[in-house]
Amino acid sequence: MKILPENITLTENNIIELFKDSIEYLAVNFVFMWSKLTFQEQKIIISLLDNPKKRVEIANTLEVTSGSLNRPLNRLLDFDLIEYSNEKYQITDPIFTYWLKSYYEKNRIYSFRSI
Repeated sequence: MKILPENITLTENNIIELFKDSIEYLAVNFVFMWSKLTFQEQKIIISLLDNPKKRVEIANTLEVTSGSLNRPLNRLLDFDLIEYSNEKYQITDPIFTYWLKSYYEKNRIYSFRSI
């Protein structure tokens, strides 16, 4: 477990840097969760990284029919990885979003699979 440095005044920049340094500790849970998703579910999550989308927008991004998204969207909702609000789907956990984006930035693929 990582402990915050002693005798240091935390600023916004310090907190951001400490968070970035600690993301790997959180990654254990994210890697496990990510590995349990189907490829289609992973692609849906990836399509939602930058902004919430309507079902038809997700379908267009993935070049599939809207109806083919029923099962994967429902599983992602059941896992609480996404939520449906204002007629759009979005990722529920901003830290998960950050982890996926930073993993991709470093490795040029998403964890375990690329699209």
